[in-house]
Amino acid sequence: MNNDKVLTIAVCAYNMEQYLSNCLDSFVVSNLDKIEVLVLNDGSKDKTGEIAESYVEKYPDSFVHVNKENGGWGSNLNVAVKMARGKYFREVDADDWLDKNVLKEVVNDLMEKDVDMYVNNHIYWSSETDYRVNCPDWNKYSDSKHKMEEVDKFYMPIWDAAFRTSLIQEHYIDLPRKTLYTDNLFVQQAIPYMNTVYFNSKTLYNYRVGRDGQSVDVNSLYNHYKDLLLVWEQSVNSYLSLSEEYRRNKHSIAKLDYTYRIFMDYLIKMYDRDKNSIRDAMIQMDENLKKVDFLYKEEGKAKRIGLLRATGYRTANVVNKIIK
Repeated sequence: MNNDKVLTIAVCAYNMEQYLSNCLDSFVVSNLDKIEVLVLNDGSKDKTGEIAESYVEKYPDSFVHVNKENGGWGSNLNVAVKMARGKYFREVDADDWLDKNVLKEVVNDLMEKDVDMYVNNHIYWSSETDYRVNCPDWNKYSDSKHKMEEVDKFYMPIWDAAFRTSLIQEHYIDLPRKTLYTDNLFVQQAIPYMNTVYFNSKTLYNYRVGRDGQSVDVNSLYNHYKDLLLVWEQSVNSYLSLSEEYRRNKHSIAKLDYTYRIFMDYLIKMYDRDKNSIRDAMIQMDENLKKVDFLYKEEGKAKRIGLLRATGYRTANVVNKIIK
């Protein structure tokens, strides 16, 4: 690994000519020489590749254009993880961007601190003037280093964290191609091996919401709901493949629980659109849940799952309103 690069940023881009320059500009900071940017051009049909090349020409020591056949978000990470030279690795979607001032600070921090995972906050943007700052559930740990075992369970999406690259590469299992929602699987596979964490209270990641075609758009969810089933199944299998020591990792369990809950909420959101198909999907989710049945036996979840099973998932939307 090239020790000159402190942070590898993988940018997943498919037909992102409208947003890509804004994304890549946000990485051009005074310590850019310590950053490696891998622009994964996933078989784009627009000018995404041309834009990526223009940054390679301007900043050849930091930007790399990876022109690959279309394989979806997971295939981009499969390539990026293998190529990464930085001590730390993080992903940024091409329609999102980072705060330049915070990024500069983070890179300097990563040169000095030695942790397995470095966490920042994020902000949601629905327009240039309409935004919502996330309220992290790790606030009490802000601006301090901790052993993961000492930290309470917390919500940790992929866009909040930089991971130690060597640990990611050592334990990496290729993500499925042409499948949405695999960011959850990436974190599920990584989290058991993170022993130390630093929480930086500043907001680094700017997440764009409300764009047509986003994976969490209702239409996209409906068109790709089978991807939820695949990612959930692989998340369960990933967890079950861990040694007993790592299975006891509370953060790994928390991520598995979160994936189940958010995926079920997605399915419930679509229930009235196609009750038979979505009900079958919920039952399939449940079959994999039974492999890790301790998830619903803890924290008061048993009643909700019991009602869903008793009704054959025919009244999922009603049960969801009654019992959260």
